[in-house]
Amino acid sequence: MSWIKDTILDLIVLLTIISLIFFTSNTIIIALWVYTALLLVGKVLALFMPSLKRRSDKTATPEWFYHIIYVSSIAILVYIQEYYLSGAWFIVWILSIISSNRTTKK
Repeated sequence: MSWIKDTILDLIVLLTIISLIFFTSNTIIIALWVYTALLLVGKVLALFMPSLKRRSDKTATPEWFYHIIYVSSIAILVYIQEYYLSGAWFIVWILSIISSNRTTKK
């Protein structure tokens, strides 16, 4: 369970997304867009830059945990009708799967 400290930011973002169910806020939406954009850039760069991929592989966090976070985030964002943001999270999830498959093939 030592991997939980590696996922604190992910858990905070998930809790922020959950809070949108109860409290809609443009500030939170903008912050999520910024975080999502950074996450997308990081995932794309990890696909093409092996050094970044090696750094991200050093975490002990199991893959299933990230899948749960991505699916939960997408489901909540669809529920609150933030379709573009949920689409961006879906792309992040797909890029994670592609990156993971590249790692297991090697």
